Amino acid sequence: MIENKKAFQLYIIVNFIQLVLGLMIVIISILGLISHDWIYIKTILAFIAFSIILGLLNWATKPSYIETIINEKEIIIRTFNPEFKDGLFRNGSVFIKMLNYKKHLLELKLSKQEYNNYKLSIDKLGFRKLLILQKVNNKGIYESSEINISLLGARKYTNLILSLDRLRSKISLN
Repeated sequence: MIENKKAFQLYIIVNFIQLVLGLMIVIISILGLISHDWIYIKTILAFIAFSIILGLLNWATKPSYIETIINEKEIIIRTFNPEFKDGLFRNGSVFIKMLNYKKHLLELKLSKQEYNNYKLSIDKLGFRKLLILQKVNNKGIYESSEINISLLGARKYTNLILSLDRLRSKISLN
């Protein structure tokens, strides 16, 4: 099994820190307005800079949780892709889903006979990696939705690609 559980849990923690920083910015802004002290303004600017850096990282990678099981019979991919769309309050509900991501997994299963190939897409300066699996049946070739594999480490990424290549070569040899 190939999964990115630790990296995704770290991502959840970083999002929690960003949420807390946002609340702290609001509190410190109120204190700064009341006291007119420059230390509050410098602290606010530091928090805003940190939040911008975290936001850029989130934008570049669009991280998601993924676990894959590839054996001689089938490919099973379970994934959770948090989507932050409209504003802070809806993002808060996504954050709550992220804490319980195991209950919100989407599953994709392809049998050995259905699996045809895969496509890799690397964009956002190499930060985001997307995998698309191809399925073949008597009506044609179909592609799965994009599966974000950005948080897989180099070793797990390599193992995933090698496993997919091995499965494809077994199909073509039969």
